Formats: sequence, C-alpha cells, structure tokens
Amino acid sequence: MDNINRLLDFINHPESFSEADVEELLRDSETRKLYDSMVEAGAAFAHHDARPDVNEAWKRFSKAHTDARPSQRWRKTVAAVAALLIISGIVLAAIFWPSRSVSPLAPRNAYHTERQPIGKVVRRDTATAPAPKPTVVRTFENIQLEQMLAEMAVSYGVQVKFQNNATRLLRIYYTWSNTMPLQKVLDELNRFKQFRITLDGETLIVE
Repeated sequence: MDNINRLLDFINHPESFSEADVEELLRDSETRKLYDSMVEAGAAFAHHDARPDVNEAWKRFSKAHTDARPSQRWRKTVAAVAALLIISGIVLAAIFWPSRSVSPLAPRNAYHTERQPIGKVVRRDTATAPAPKPTVVRTFENIQLEQMLAEMAVSYGVQVKFQNNATRLLRIYYTWSNTMPLQKVLDELNRFKQFRITLDGETLIVE
C-alpha cells in the first residue's frame, strides 16, 4: 500500500496505526505535502461565516494536547483535520445545495377538467304551442246556408242552431277564409237581408 492510501486509511482508522507507523508515514515528503494541503484546506473552510470557528477549536485542541508525545500529536492532528474536512464539506453542501421543496406528484391519470359555459337552450313545449293551421279560402256558391255554416263552425269550434227551418235551405254566394275572425265573418253575413246570425257563447244562432 502506498503512503497516500496509508494516509487515507489512517484518517479513517487511526486506531489501526502505531506511533512508529505514524512517524514513518509523515517522514515521506509527498505524504507530508498532502497533509499540509489538508491543513490549508481546513483553514480555508474555517474563513466562511456560516461554518464553525475552526481556528478557535484548533487552538483549544493544541493547548489541551501540548504535553502529549510527538507521535500522539501527529495522530490526533491528522484525525482532527480529517474530521474538520468532513464537517466543512457538510456545511458547504448545506450552503450551496439547499434542500428544495418537492411538490407531490399528481396522481396518474388525474385530469383537471373545467366545464365550459354553454349557451342557454330555450326549450319549446310542442304540446302547448299548436302548429298554425293551414290557410283555407273557400268560395261557397249554390250551397245551402246550413252546410256552409256547419263547415265554418268546425273551423271556429262552435255550434250552429237555426230558429227557422226555411233558413237552412237558403243559398248564397260567399268567399270565406279560415284566417278571418269569427266576428268579422258574422258582420259580413249579416249584410244579407234573408237571415241574421248572432253568437251566444259557443253557439251561432241563425234567425
């Protein structure tokens, strides 16, 4: 195992190295440079405002271990630097990569639909809106009055009652349209001198 790997192994497992192993490891120039770089990196991290005061912690650590033997100081120093690097790395990750709130995923096949306004539909009741009846124009010529009035009565929904049987047989010439109001028809028929028609409720009275 080369010295760099041994140094990394020592950082992770310092209890596995004896004092002689530590002294031999740090006598190597490359290993010493790596150690110095680790110390400088730890000092650089210590300048960040959001990180712990590493310099103050290092001073307290050095003061508490001034009486320890050189090999023990090297071992504890390397372990402290390694711990410092780990803590500093965690602080950096918390600063530069803050946790992002993750919105819960929408359920699959969940669709949000919105009703669109639909134009108001006017409902027509065909039962209460009778279809207009076709226009009928009829010319009565040489037809008995009884037959003519019976046909008109069906169109207007009334009945016919004759006061004089002789009047039934009268024949007149008259052009009639079913679109004409009933009262207008009666006014025109009453121009004939032979009879007179009046409306009594739902019945036409012929005199």
